Amino acid sequence: MLESKLRDQLAERLELLEPGLRHVGTEVPLKNRDGSEGRADILARDRHGNLVVIEVKRSKGSSREAAHQVFKYAETLCREQGLPIDRVRIMVASTEWRELDRSFSGYAQQSGFDVRGYKLLLDRAGASLADAEPVKPKGPARAVIPSDIQVSFTFDSPEDRERCWDKLRENASSYGVDHLLGFDFVGRQDGFANESFLLYLVIGSLDPEDPRTANIDTSGYEADQYRDHEHLLQQAVIKPLLAALARRSGVEDANPVILNRLLTGDPHWIFEERVRCSGDFELQNKHYETRDWIAAVTVSSGFNQRMFIASGDPSNRAAWEALKRKVSMALGTNPDWRDLAATALVRIEDDYPSADVSILILNPTDLVGVLVSSWPVKLREYEPQLQIRIHSDHGLLHAIDGVLQARPNLEGFQGRFRAVYRSPDAWMAARMSNVVPEMDLELLDALELQYILMEQVRDPHPHVRVHRIDGDLPETVAMPMMPVEQLREHGILPLADFCEEHFHTIDELVLEYRQSGWVPGS
Repeated sequence: MLESKLRDQLAERLELLEPGLRHVGTEVPLKNRDGSEGRADILARDRHGNLVVIEVKRSKGSSREAAHQVFKYAETLCREQGLPIDRVRIMVASTEWRELDRSFSGYAQQSGFDVRGYKLLLDRAGASLADAEPVKPKGPARAVIPSDIQVSFTFDSPEDRERCWDKLRENASSYGVDHLLGFDFVGRQDGFANESFLLYLVIGSLDPEDPRTANIDTSGYEADQYRDHEHLLQQAVIKPLLAALARRSGVEDANPVILNRLLTGDPHWIFEERVRCSGDFELQNKHYETRDWIAAVTVSSGFNQRMFIASGDPSNRAAWEALKRKVSMALGTNPDWRDLAATALVRIEDDYPSADVSILILNPTDLVGVLVSSWPVKLREYEPQLQIRIHSDHGLLHAIDGVLQARPNLEGFQGRFRAVYRSPDAWMAARMSNVVPEMDLELLDALELQYILMEQVRDPHPHVRVHRIDGDLPETVAMPMMPVEQLREHGILPLADFCEEHFHTIDELVLEYRQSGWVPGS
């Protein structure tokens, strides 16, 4: 059937696309101000009086052009003829969608118009129009990024490591986990590792709607402990992957902090400058260097802290969503700041949709290490930091600062401290066992330290909003704008001032830990 005949038949049966559509014209000329002209296949009105531009395609060869043409016509109605975008709709009707699908979906995501697609069905003879089925635009391509779900494996030989990687790739695919990263390490000659080859595995993105993920057993996992369902699936898939390997030793749970330690001077392992990739990571590897992969998984400022610096614009949705995920990962060991920052970034989307947002995170995972490394002169430089700044062309619009808040006049500092770390040996054992982030949260709780956000608000009158987690619930308190030294009157004491209040006790503890043989960077 010729495309023109298909168009005419559809014009007579617009109810196949949507009840209430009224035919306005066929081959309707639409002129631009520069004199150029195009023709809409069909122009109609819906039951609410909105104009509907309908593009009809029959051949495979021209189907990819349909999306471009119909969106051009719709933009002409808005730009050249003054119609608001909410009064113009777009419909694409085609017998062939394989070639059209991608371009149609791309335009649908970005245009701002109400967009509908329909597959036209012909009778058995292919001579007349029989029906039409809705075609749903595909969502944006899922970003494939490394997660913080990670595991390390140790081996007696590089051949064993190679076989393990191959088996991991094969088994992971059956669960919908197609994207894996692996970092190779070799044991130091003077180290005491029992096995001399290490594979550090990083689970990549997965699609929770992939039917293969139904094979992942999530029973026994608490959903509220994970960022979303994808994060839960990434954690739960580890168990069947390990079961398939049948390894009873040489396997350790890991996280970005551990990988960072391996990469920045672990006494027992040397990075072999090799990154293994599967799935889309293999495609990305054509454009990535080793340092790019390291930055994608973890980055550090030293002093046992995770550092993250980035900027973004909420109007660039794909980049903004990626930025929010990275912020969540950078604050993964700090649940209060993680949740408060996530809420703040959502507020920024609503209040400043096209502003420039810069973020700096200096997030300690080991407060004792920070104290021993930086006390007393560098403490203010290396205390926890979370800065969010919103800028326009005219300057700073908004500022949000993270503060590790203490309660003034805390009693029993040393007893509270030793209830968590009774001695330097206990702290060093925690470091060797990679449980310092969990112990750090216990220490903060014992010392009644809490992570909060302080937001400077200028309208309608200058004041400060203090955001904190009270139990499991977020809480916001407003207070007048004031100098930092007056904050203690409202129960807020920054970490450096808290340490100054307990200077002599901390000084003695730091001396004890330094004399135990630990040195910064070890």
